Amino acid sequence: MKRLLIFTFSLMGISVASGQTPGYDQDTVDINQYVGTIDSEGNLFSEFLGGISIIPRDYASVIDTSIFAGPSGFSSFYGAAFNYTGISQQGDSLLSARNYDTDTDFSPGPYTSSGIGNISLWNKTYKTTSQEIDFHVQNAGSPGYQIPNSIQEWPAHGQPQFGQSYLVAPFTDSNGNGAYEPSLGEAPCVEGDMAVLAIYNDGLPSSFIGQGPGSDEGAKVGLEIHNLLFAYEEGSYGGLMDSVIFLRQTIQNKRSDSILDLRAMLWFHAELGFVNGADRFEYDVPRKLAIFYDCNGYTNGGCSDDTLALQGRAPQVSAIQLMEGPPAPVNNQVDDDQDGIVDEVGERYGVESVILYYGVGVGGEPNTLSHWHHFSKARWRDGRRMIHAGNGIDGSSFDPTTKYYFPRVSHPDFTDEWSEESAGFVPIRKRGFMNVGPLDLAPGEKKTLYFAFHFSWPEAGDQFTGIPKLKTRADALSQWWENNHSTPSCYASLSLNSQHRTSRVYPNPTKGRLNIELDGPDVAYSWTIHDFQGRVLRQGISEHAKFSLNVEDFSPGLYVLSIYNEDFQGAHKVLIE
Repeated sequence: MKRLLIFTFSLMGISVASGQTPGYDQDTVDINQYVGTIDSEGNLFSEFLGGISIIPRDYASVIDTSIFAGPSGFSSFYGAAFNYTGISQQGDSLLSARNYDTDTDFSPGPYTSSGIGNISLWNKTYKTTSQEIDFHVQNAGSPGYQIPNSIQEWPAHGQPQFGQSYLVAPFTDSNGNGAYEPSLGEAPCVEGDMAVLAIYNDGLPSSFIGQGPGSDEGAKVGLEIHNLLFAYEEGSYGGLMDSVIFLRQTIQNKRSDSILDLRAMLWFHAELGFVNGADRFEYDVPRKLAIFYDCNGYTNGGCSDDTLALQGRAPQVSAIQLMEGPPAPVNNQVDDDQDGIVDEVGERYGVESVILYYGVGVGGEPNTLSHWHHFSKARWRDGRRMIHAGNGIDGSSFDPTTKYYFPRVSHPDFTDEWSEESAGFVPIRKRGFMNVGPLDLAPGEKKTLYFAFHFSWPEAGDQFTGIPKLKTRADALSQWWENNHSTPSCYASLSLNSQHRTSRVYPNPTKGRLNIELDGPDVAYSWTIHDFQGRVLRQGISEHAKFSLNVEDFSPGLYVLSIYNEDFQGAHKVLIE
């Protein structure tokens, strides 16, 4: 997109862009062996916008930077970002998408139902660390303590006068009043040891932000999106996290009607090493792992990284892994996580499809509404299905169809190898989509997805040396995730649909049991107990408006009990003696 001037509408006190947002603000996660950026419009590792790809932190001074892609002097991803397709409740096709920096349907900040918003105010990314938050919680209110800007300026609240939600970025609401009060020790609620948050939406009309793909045909989807890029300190969990950066994406339906068949399309453009983009690709179906490896020294089907010959290293490998999709509907008779088991307990959405595109023609870049919808379902631009053979396009009616491009031998439905090598592909840059869905979102409903971005660079070997190492780490990371990870539960306060219901928690203080009474009907209520750092300690679901919790095994101290469902949200500070 072109960078244009900002005009101020003084009567309303807001700023909008004529044709485009201002230059993107961006920041970097750089706490372990690899670093990467995110900008205020949610773009990841975008070298085409001056960002930093996921690069090895310690090699910038070793490598001849003049021969590598990107301003960092080294490249793994030229860029990554999300696009969305869906269907309205009335049956209309929806699209919100972007095309590098030339067209976009997104702008920084919360969704604004009035159609106008302060883009300049929200053109920011928000970076903080767990160390900074812990120090703040322990010292807020102490003489001489100054709250850091990263905590003071956390975007906890929107501008309701312009149709934005009052509650925006999550925070620890220690007194349960719904207001962000850092002077009382309240703080951002994030994950990892370092995190950068970007908030953006597709709500502004094209007259403000430019003519994006979704403005060309049909309607935009109607979403507010929060991207939290985070990582753990080097050495954490036995070094498992040293070369991994995570992304948590929360999508909220801001329309007045439901969104059906929503597909989140993670677009990627991988360019490892040389700017010429001679790379190879494979998708590991059971691991939900898209793998990219450098092939700049391509000779007779093999790869070697000539550019690093003096370092004696094998070609580098990067990957994208879906760690966790949204919960799938119960008993819908669909294998939503594509593991061969229908409706297992705790089933979540997996990667529905993976597809690449090349140049022009049937397999070229999507540029119309129908193209985007086809690609979101692993179909080519003309709607034909991908086949499990050759280039995935050309074949006969007898060729089997598939939703996963170049799975090698990992696809459970096929025994033959389908790979770039078996298809006779010459290595080139890799661009395509990793699609999650189809999701249905009621008005106001949120869905959360987690991805991991890996990097591996073995000391020596051929093009395949780094792949098994990366897969082994992906397996270990999946096991760690299943055993240890939980999404922090932070504020749970004002709800637009709360109908002014109240909740009572007693005795408080307590020595062992909490009684909860809600003035609503006997329906499902989720509850969570977390500490003041936002760490989830216990959670569950009650089918009744009156229930009890046993907290005898909790250490004495202050905790927050959150209770919520689609129509009610409440929070109570609880003292356990």
